[in-house]
Amino acid sequence: MIANAAFVSLLLLNLNCPAQESAPIPLSIEEVVKMHDAGFTDDVLITQIRKNGKAFHLNTDEMLDLRKAGLSNDVINFLVDPSRPYVPPAAPAHTEGPPASPPKPARQYPADEIAAKVPPEPGLYWSSGGRLVRIELKLLLSQVTGGLGKLAKGKGIAYLVGTAASLRINDPSPVFYLRLAEGKGAVEDAVLIEFEHKSGRREAEIGPKPDKPELKADAIRPVETKEVGPQLFRINSSKLDPGEYAFFLVGTADPAKGSAGKGYDFGIDAPKPAPKK
Repeated sequence: MIANAAFVSLLLLNLNCPAQESAPIPLSIEEVVKMHDAGFTDDVLITQIRKNGKAFHLNTDEMLDLRKAGLSNDVINFLVDPSRPYVPPAAPAHTEGPPASPPKPARQYPADEIAAKVPPEPGLYWSSGGRLVRIELKLLLSQVTGGLGKLAKGKGIAYLVGTAASLRINDPSPVFYLRLAEGKGAVEDAVLIEFEHKSGRREAEIGPKPDKPELKADAIRPVETKEVGPQLFRINSSKLDPGEYAFFLVGTADPAKGSAGKGYDFGIDAPKPAPKK
């Protein structure tokens, strides 16, 4: 009976005493990374690190690994020193303001039934009877003549070998379409010039500095340009006399390679007489 009374007393004592709480498990760096990967914010991670209160001694390689794992500088700073003061990020203030502007409408271009047929590749195209003919881009060679003595300026010449272009046009007022490369050049850089025939070649005077051409005014022919699509321009030329021409691209010279620039050449032939009835 005495033994039973002692057992009952011990049982009552255990029931009346609160259970001893288990010690919290220390926070590890692996758990911090796991919480970050799960999508917890820096505010939550820093709160847990400060609550844990343990400073981690991280070397340079370990900190680099944590940055590669996606942890922010703030989180790494609190891993190293959890006692540092912490100010939670403030919620973004709601500011009243005018509604966002609607997107700008797509640019409207003038109606042009040929423009839709122009290929996307940059280049010059001649419009002939509803079809388009691509004009080959040629390299103009350079030559400086004269200029004897230190003060005398030489005369720069840009030229193409051969007396005539392969492309022949019978229309004295041809229409062209110039598609520019994205972000390169401007339609104003395509200057229509008329060549002179000399020594079995077509040439134009450009001044003594090929990289800064000074085209003669009497060699330049006026044109009218209109943008009819993205980076696409319709070029209407004035009435041209029979001869050899080129759209000279200003700013394309490479003097070190003997180039005065690039251009699209073509020839204007006299209109064929109408057949007699």
